[in-house]
Amino acid sequence: MSAAVGAGTAALKVYVSSFEEGNVELFDKAKGWIVRITELGLLLVALGIVLQVLFGTAVPFLGGDIVGNLIKLVSALGSNGVVGLVAIAVILWLFNRK
Repeated sequence: MSAAVGAGTAALKVYVSSFEEGNVELFDKAKGWIVRITELGLLLVALGIVLQVLFGTAVPFLGGDIVGNLIKLVSALGSNGVVGLVAIAVILWLFNRK
């Protein structure tokens, strides 16, 4: 009986470890997708800024005033003093960590 219990326990350990490895792979894939989407978004924002500087605010496919929105964001963070600096530090830390 104890041999059957020992075999069952070993099988359960193998199943749990393979389940954990599968979850780790799933989370790694999801993290990779999120990183790629974020990088794409930042590249699109940079492209929008360059196009808006070159062609003015009437760039048809932008759908808004990117430079104006960034200026509003920076001024809102700047008007809050230390809280704004902490917010900027957190945002930069989130984007720069690997």
